[in-house]
Amino acid sequence: MASCIAKFKPFRPLALLQQALAAIYLIAIASVAQAADYTGPLFDAHLHYNEEAWNGTTGPHPPADVLARMQTSGVRAIVANSRPNAGSLALAALPQMREAGIAVVPFVRLYRNRAEGLFTLFLPDALRSPRARR
Repeated sequence: MASCIAKFKPFRPLALLQQALAAIYLIAIASVAQAADYTGPLFDAHLHYNEEAWNGTTGPHPPADVLARMQTSGVRAIVANSRPNAGSLALAALPQMREAGIAVVPFVRLYRNRAEGLFTLFLPDALRSPRARR
């Protein structure tokens, strides 16, 4: 068997050359093939608009800022949730959003504040924090 392999050793560089040429060919094909740029409308399927962003009176992202960012990005529809729910409801009620052609679907959360996190929903009431029991 070893003598049989020894006979094919001179052809080993040719196999490596073929592999290298195949790799170069695939790289060339991949660099030429490109997807067309997407220019259609976008849908933001999960926008958090918590009280840290806007609490109704102050915050780094008032509704006008959210509207401007959505328009700049080409977003035409949003599923918004917030903690408390007032943030997403405020975005949905904003007349400027409708005028700009941006649909806002408020996704109502099951908890009102950070203390009522998702994990605490499954705890018996006696184990939940007093703040979360409100």
